[in-house]
Amino acid sequence: MRTVRFLWRALRRVSLVEWMMALAAGWLWQAAALVAFRKGEYGLINFSQDLSWWQIGGTIAGVAAVLIAAAILRPQWKVPARAAVVGGWMLCLWLAFRADVSTRMYLFLALCAVTAVLTYYAATHDLLSVRWLRPARWGVWTVCGVLFVVMAGVLAVLGCLRHRCYVTPNFDFGIFCQMFHNMKETGLPLTTCERNGLLSHFAVHISPVYYLLLPAYMVFPTPYTLIIGQAVVVASGVFPLLLLCRRYGLSNKVSMVMTLLYAAYPALSAGCLYDMHENCFLAPLLLWLFCAYEYKKTWLTLAAALLVLTVKEDAAAAVAIFALYVLFSRRDAKRGLMLLGLALLWFGVALWLLDTYGEGGMVGRYAEYQYGGSGLFSMVKTLAVNPGLFLRRVLYGTAQNPTEKLWYLVQLTIPLLPLLFTTRRFSRYILLLPVVINLLSNWPYQYNITFQYSFSVSAFFLYLCVMNAADRKPATRRAGVTYAALTAVMLYAMLFWPSVNAAVQRYKNNIETCRAMDAVLETIPDDASVTCSTFLLPHLAERAVLYEDVYHDEMDADYLIVDLRPGYRNNKAEELLTNYRAAGYRDVTVKEEIVAVLQKP
Repeated sequence: MRTVRFLWRALRRVSLVEWMMALAAGWLWQAAALVAFRKGEYGLINFSQDLSWWQIGGTIAGVAAVLIAAAILRPQWKVPARAAVVGGWMLCLWLAFRADVSTRMYLFLALCAVTAVLTYYAATHDLLSVRWLRPARWGVWTVCGVLFVVMAGVLAVLGCLRHRCYVTPNFDFGIFCQMFHNMKETGLPLTTCERNGLLSHFAVHISPVYYLLLPAYMVFPTPYTLIIGQAVVVASGVFPLLLLCRRYGLSNKVSMVMTLLYAAYPALSAGCLYDMHENCFLAPLLLWLFCAYEYKKTWLTLAAALLVLTVKEDAAAAVAIFALYVLFSRRDAKRGLMLLGLALLWFGVALWLLDTYGEGGMVGRYAEYQYGGSGLFSMVKTLAVNPGLFLRRVLYGTAQNPTEKLWYLVQLTIPLLPLLFTTRRFSRYILLLPVVINLLSNWPYQYNITFQYSFSVSAFFLYLCVMNAADRKPATRRAGVTYAALTAVMLYAMLFWPSVNAAVQRYKNNIETCRAMDAVLETIPDDASVTCSTFLLPHLAERAVLYEDVYHDEMDADYLIVDLRPGYRNNKAEELLTNYRAAGYRDVTVKEEIVAVLQKP
C-alpha cells in the first residue's frame, strides 16, 4: 500500500506537459526507427501497415514510461521535453536520408520548417544548454581533427571509387591527370587532351596552385593521389574555421558545432562530386585569408591572398570582394587598399597573359550581358545601363528549368539562414557578393551545388556566420548553430550521401568489368600515342600524347581505344571503329560491351 501511495505521489509531480512530451517522444522515436530500419518505400500508404495497434501503442507507452521515470528521478534534466525534441530531429534526419529525388526540394523545405520549430522550442525552454558538457580546448581540437579525417576519408573514398569504376571523364579529370604526369616529367603543365593539341593548361586557366600537390604526386604518381589530395585540401578548412571561432570568442561547444557545420555543409562535399578541380583550394585558402586578417597578421594576410590568387585568374574576384569588406565594413583603408590593389593587378596581368599567349579569358559564361563587344568591359557597361536585365536573370534559370537558380540559392542559404541574416551591420553583406557572381552566369554548372563553383561562396558564408553568431546572445547563438548543423546534415543526406551509396553499389556491380578493362589497358605501351573515349582517358593519362576521340578527327595515334560499355559509350563509337578499320587500323582486342582496341598499321 505504501508503494502504491509513493508511486501515486511521484506521478502527481509529473505535469501534464511532461506527460504529453513523453508520449510525443515515444511516437517520434518509433517513427524515426521505422523510417531508419524498415524496408520498403516510406512514402507509400502501405508502409508499416503490418504493425498492429498493440505494437504501436505498446512501443509508445514503453518509451513514455521510461521517460516519465526519468522525469520523476531527475526533474531538473527535463528528459521528456529533450527526448521529444531529439526524436523530432532524428525523424527529420532519417526522412532526409531516405528522400525521393523527385520531391526532395519540397521535403527539404518542410523538414527545415519542422527543425526550426523544434529548435525554437528547445531554445526558449532552455533545452539546448548541456551544462555537464564542458569540453576543454584539446577536446575541441580533437573533434576538429576527427571531422577532418572523416570528411577527407568520405570524399577520398567516393572519388577513388568513381575513378576505379571508369566514370571519371576527360573534362576535367583526365586533363589534370595528364597535366600532372607532364609536370612530373618536365615541370610544365602540358596537355594534349584539353584543346586537341600540345599546350600549357595555364593557357586556359592560370593555376600555379597545382604545384602544391606536385610533391605528393612525385612520390605517388597516380590519379588516386589527386583525388585524395583534393579531399584533404577541402577538409582542411575546418582548422582555419575553428581558429576564426576562437578569435570571435565562441564557446568550445559552439565551435565544435561550427566545425560540424563545415564538414556537413553540402556545397563543400557535393562540390567534389565531379572529380578534381583547382577551385577546391578556394574554401580553405579563403578561410586562412580571413583568419590571417582577423589575427592582424598583415604579411600573412598578403601571403594568403597571393595563394588564393594562384588558384585561378577569376579568384581575384574573391580577394577583391574581401578587400571591399575590409574597406567599407572594417574601415581598414591600409589593408583594404593593399588587398584590392593586389587583386586588380593580378587579374589584369592574368587576363593580359591569357589574351596574349593563351586561349583568352573565359567570359563566355556571361555572354548574355555582352552587347556590341566582348569581354568584361562590355558586361560592366550592360549592367550599368540595364540593371533590369540583372534583376530578371539573377534568379531565373533556363526555359527548361526556370527554378534551378532559386533551388541553388535555397540549398546554399536555408541551412545558414539564422546566422547569415541576423546582423544589423549591413556592410557585412558585401560578403554575399560571390553568390551573386554565380547567379549572374548563364553557365548551368556555376549555379549547381554538385559542381565546383561554390567553394568560395561557402567560405564567405561560413565566415559571415561566425561573425554574426558572435554578436548573438548565448541562447540565440546556440539555437542558430544547432539549426544550421541539423539542416546541413539533412541536405548532406539528400544531395551527397546517395552519391556515396551509388558509387559503392556501382563498384560492387561492375568489379569484373573494371578488372577486364584494367587487363586490356595494361597492354598499351607507356610511350604509345592514344586516342580514346572520355571515361578511359584518365586511366591512360601517363603519356605524352593523348586525345579524346570525339574531338580528335585525325587518325594519327598509335592506338584507338573505344569504350563499349552500355550507358558510357558515345554515339560515334561504331562510326569511329568503322572509319579506323577502313584506314587500316587492325583489331587488337575487342570485348563486347566492354572495350575495343585498334592499333595503327
